[in-house]
Amino acid sequence: MNSYWTVVTSQIEDGHTRDTYFVTYDDEAINRYANAVHPLMVCISRYSTQKDAWDFVRECLYGYEEIEPLTI
Repeated sequence: MNSYWTVVTSQIEDGHTRDTYFVTYDDEAINRYANAVHPLMVCISRYSTQKDAWDFVRECLYGYEEIEPLTI
């Protein structure tokens, strides 16, 4: 585990089939997801609180679909 919350996004413009995101506190989940969609790029942004991460989602990711990364 780590000490920050992460918002992970994947975007159509990077070759993904849709714009998606998930919020996690688990670096291993990020690594598993990135490996599953390789060679396509994923982006991350990190926040000190869960509230800050979800505020970013609400403010910036309008139209993105929330996904469960372990089902990819």
